[in-house]
Amino acid sequence: MKRYITETSTEDNINKAIKKLEEAFRTYKISEIYANDVIDDYGKKKIAHLRLEFAKHELVQAWEEAAQLGVDMEDSELLKQTFLKK
Repeated sequence: MKRYITETSTEDNINKAIKKLEEAFRTYKISEIYANDVIDDYGKKKIAHLRLEFAKHELVQAWEEAAQLGVDMEDSELLKQTFLKK
């Protein structure tokens, strides 16, 4: 586990960042699934894609905040299973 704890990053802050990152990832995946499945009409499709873009923005923002605290992808079981598949 690679963590670079600085003066401003405590274990509590790191755990909060990991939880926020996991929640943003879950929201992104749900939005992605819905955006791919919706075919009813133009309005629903447009809203689904806007929701997906917002979730993507939230995920990137959470990722950057976690990276500033020194959180590595290996710190989160959810992200490790998703992105670091062997």
